[in-house]
Amino acid sequence: MDKQFYFERNLLALDREHDDLCERLSATVTTKGRYRMLEARDGGVIPSIVDGAGKAHPLHSLIDPVKEAERTAAAVNDAGFLVFMGFGGGYLIEAALKNTRVEKAVIIDFDADGIAEILSIKDFVKIFNDKRVVFLVDPEPQKIETLILEEFKPVLHGNLRSIPLRARCDAEKERFLKVSRAVKSAVEKISMDYSVQSQFGKRWFSNTIRNILVSEQQNKSFPPVHTAAVCAAGPSLDDHLNTLSKRKKELFIIATDTGLGALLNNGITPDAVISIDCQHITYYHFLGMPKLNCPVFLDISSPPQIASYTQSPYFFSDAHPLSFFAAKYYKAFPYIDISGGNVTYAALSLASALNAKKIELYGADFSYPRGKIYTKGAYIYPYYHIRQHAFQTMETLVSSFIFRSNSLSKQLSDKTGAWFYQTPSLLLYKNAVGNLSNSLDANIMQAEGGGDTILFGEKKAPRRTDIKLFSTSTTRMSPEKFLSFYLDGINSLPPKKGGIEQYLSCLSTLQTEVFFSLLPLAVSIQSSHDAVHFADVFEDTKQYGARFIHEILKGRAP
Repeated sequence: MDKQFYFERNLLALDREHDDLCERLSATVTTKGRYRMLEARDGGVIPSIVDGAGKAHPLHSLIDPVKEAERTAAAVNDAGFLVFMGFGGGYLIEAALKNTRVEKAVIIDFDADGIAEILSIKDFVKIFNDKRVVFLVDPEPQKIETLILEEFKPVLHGNLRSIPLRARCDAEKERFLKVSRAVKSAVEKISMDYSVQSQFGKRWFSNTIRNILVSEQQNKSFPPVHTAAVCAAGPSLDDHLNTLSKRKKELFIIATDTGLGALLNNGITPDAVISIDCQHITYYHFLGMPKLNCPVFLDISSPPQIASYTQSPYFFSDAHPLSFFAAKYYKAFPYIDISGGNVTYAALSLASALNAKKIELYGADFSYPRGKIYTKGAYIYPYYHIRQHAFQTMETLVSSFIFRSNSLSKQLSDKTGAWFYQTPSLLLYKNAVGNLSNSLDANIMQAEGGGDTILFGEKKAPRRTDIKLFSTSTTRMSPEKFLSFYLDGINSLPPKKGGIEQYLSCLSTLQTEVFFSLLPLAVSIQSSHDAVHFADVFEDTKQYGARFIHEILKGRAP
């Protein structure tokens, strides 16, 4: 068969899932001689990349490329997500796709003209017809990282393995090094998120279900504010309490839950409080306080009892899939970005959502200035006070808190010259706040203190002229009816059989949404079972979720 036949046949198959790539390849030139085609002893066609000196380097074995590919594929048969660095003659890809455990295969290569040459030599229809395959040609590193972040889900796919086609990668080392870095960066971020889901998946689920029962009457709208003061719980907050008290009338004060005690102890009632942590320890921020007469903004997965500490609980949603499901079928809670992983980040996001044009940050030290860990009014001091004894003083407990990090560093403030301790996690939080602030349509100022300095860059967003009202929608059904609806959706999910793509293709739109809403819960259950594959915990996840909702509706949940 001639080259044109193979080329058109491969493009036709590629067009079903990769129409953009197909269009690009249609405009390529297949006569530039990027590759020289050699014949293996078993008759297979071997693409050989031609270097600057005109020498051809075979991308596969010239003896038995199929057997070579099968040996390599067997070494990675524990992974459900594969990243192929180099396309070559497709031998390795075909061998790996025979493993039914493989749920997703991402192929990455460069030089569209060279790829077009390879597509002209043999039939790759079997690879391109496989719905598990994603083919990237000449991608930027950011596109690779974004794809991995969107597609790779450890609970569904198990492990991720990168498989370099050595001769191909050696020919363009710099390009494929960037691929490796992009994949590594994405996996590191996913691993952090997976770790959080492992720890809190069950609590997110149970707290959200409980909070839905008490969220029906939430329908208040908030007028826009001009100047917001975000009060974090860093030690430098103590230096600004008098200023905040004097300027109370001109500021809309947003207290983080950790900084709330310091404000109240100094006679300052904030205009709003925000809390995002789902852990029970969050109660300590509110214990012993009178019922607040200001709104408390709570993540829908916050501990349910916190809502009882305010006359105006105000739930919001984040990126949790169960939040999305509730927003679609129950009521649309306002969205607040909490992806920075700390409550100061969430408070800054809230201030922006309230249309603040100017935001002042107080107590946002993101470090331990002069060895101090929190503002004096923070919960941790009374918490440590009742746990200290003759052999473990308050000072010992605070020191243990600081020096628990193996990567602690001592630094000097570039503004005040004062010293502070810094940890990788606090630095990560600081950078997240800096990145968020640069994208917000507000002027942001960090009040002086002895801690680390947040770096603010140039604004990327244009000045906003419209005013968006921060409010929640009315309920589409009662909480009880919604939970019954969700329960029915969980019970309707069929048993997990075959691969993920095959399974999802059999689900209705509603079932697919229910399925994804359960994934963080599945991660938590998977980690407690020490299971590797999703099929091993799928039924347990369904039963846990259905049983909990049933008990809630019957009023018997623990």
